[in-house]
Amino acid sequence: MGELEFGTVAVSEVMNPDPPVIEKTASLCKVARLLRRHSHVWVVEEKEEGVRILVGVVTEKDFLELLNPLPDKMYTTGLFRPKSLYHGDMSTAEEFMVSPVIACRPSDTVGEALEKLWERRIRHLAVTENGRLVGELSMKGIIAAYYFDSCSMLNG
Repeated sequence: MGELEFGTVAVSEVMNPDPPVIEKTASLCKVARLLRRHSHVWVVEEKEEGVRILVGVVTEKDFLELLNPLPDKMYTTGLFRPKSLYHGDMSTAEEFMVSPVIACRPSDTVGEALEKLWERRIRHLAVTENGRLVGELSMKGIIAAYYFDSCSMLNG
């Protein structure tokens, strides 16, 4: 497959079907444990057995901001309260996750997904079908798929 054709490949062909997930009621300790191995974790609500509805995402950066002891900042528009463990009790993933999540569909093309990643300046996209999390697409995954598809044939 040529370089230009790679952009027309369906996201379902290159996505990770087993992304890191956690229930929205999970404790901060469980979130931290997952973030030791992954740069992000998708927050889901299990409606029924095996049906995970995507409700948010937590990244390493989001978690580190919780540890920030900065005092409340006063701006001309009012009081700004950063999400921080120092400014209130937060105990679950739902209380500090980022929502809504930028997502794509399995039928979208890699080119369309790359546009979303580029426009939003993010590195991971949730892949959803009818609100259900079915996978994730990352910049690293796209590069790996491109390499295996195009470059490995040239070298081997």
